[in-house]
Amino acid sequence: MFMVLVQTKYCGINASDINASDINYTNGAYWPGVQPPFDCGFEALGIVLEVGPGVTNLKMGDAVASTSYGAFAEHLVAKAKFLIKVPAAVPAVLLNIVCGLTTSMALEYVGEMNHGETVLITAAAGATGQTAVQLAKLGGNHVIGTCDWGGI
Repeated sequence: MFMVLVQTKYCGINASDINASDINYTNGAYWPGVQPPFDCGFEALGIVLEVGPGVTNLKMGDAVASTSYGAFAEHLVAKAKFLIKVPAAVPAVLLNIVCGLTTSMALEYVGEMNHGETVLITAAAGATGQTAVQLAKLGGNHVIGTCDWGGI
């Protein structure tokens, strides 16, 4: 019930995908109740092909972002609560699934960022860091960014 079949158009690879092979992830320490085997990939953009009983917020043809398992597959089946309707299944939207949500939660809820502040962004050179810099600047803030110089 509340399941949706999605044709994957784009998927992202992030640290969670790599860490999923670590015993600390697969022993339930991070995701209680999730045991291998499970489908790989945690972020995707796609098109809804079918909706199951009880799904009222999505319809066939909708573009959606997914934070469910199975993003690396051509098709994934996800609970509707792990899908969000997006304007289009285009690559630019993919960045906002993990980086955008992570950054938004960190700046708005954890950091309680306001307008006109000085905001320190660590790891500002990475995808999430770059997104944080942009959101902080859009919020009218002065940004100080740091990054690791190793390997440069």
